[in-house]
Amino acid sequence: CRTQVSVKRLRARPDYISFMTKKWGLNVYIQIRFQEMASRLEKALHCPFEEVEGKLSDESFRVAAIQTLWQCLLRCWDKDVFLPAIAHRFWKLTLQLLSRYSSWLSTVQTS
Repeated sequence: CRTQVSVKRLRARPDYISFMTKKWGLNVYIQIRFQEMASRLEKALHCPFEEVEGKLSDESFRVAAIQTLWQCLLRCWDKDVFLPAIAHRFWKLTLQLLSRYSSWLSTVQTS
């Protein structure tokens, strides 16, 4: 689709809606995305204080765990990953990632 209008027309078509809701496994898709991002975050939380590799800009994080969390959050909403039909599931994934980081941070602070 070349324009935003043509994308909206495509998404309004009954066959597109049917495909997106019934035939294409949206539940499987979000589970794959959840596994992808949760495993990345868990891996980073195992070695949380490693310095971020590569050149750092002023906007970069200095700790790998925080950098990974940020990258996962951005990936949730990336145009190549996000699907409007399951926006609520991406919102839930976002909250789950933040919750996991928050619980890890609480554990670290009390240790």
